Amino acid sequence: PAMGARSIGVLICNFPIFIIKFKHGMNYEIILSLCSIKFYICHQLLTKKRYKNMSRVCDVTGRKPMFGNNVSHAHNKTRRRFNLNLQKKRFWVADENRWITLTVSTQGLRLIDKVGIRKVLNKMKAEGKKV
Repeated sequence: PAMGARSIGVLICNFPIFIIKFKHGMNYEIILSLCSIKFYICHQLLTKKRYKNMSRVCDVTGRKPMFGNNVSHAHNKTRRRFNLNLQKKRFWVADENRWITLTVSTQGLRLIDKVGIRKVLNKMKAEGKKV
């Protein structure tokens, strides 16, 4: 397959020459070659739609999910994830005269209530985060 794409299914027929290439970011390629049609379809196109999931991280505090075990009565352990209570919240910044949308944990909301949105944004900019 061209450009490092994985070959999942190949269909061969007699047809004239055509070459069609889509952007590699679209996750599939169709290449029609001399006297045959070969379809090279990436694995992701066949199995599932490719969406970028947003990470579960607080914009203010930087907290991430913790990992641990579910423990049954028989003491069997299976891995699990403790997610944060993340909320998408809009904040009005008066000196910039605009709304800012942040994904914040409840601890981050308490911090904004305590010190103010301006100080939190200044700290985020100092850390190099885009605001």
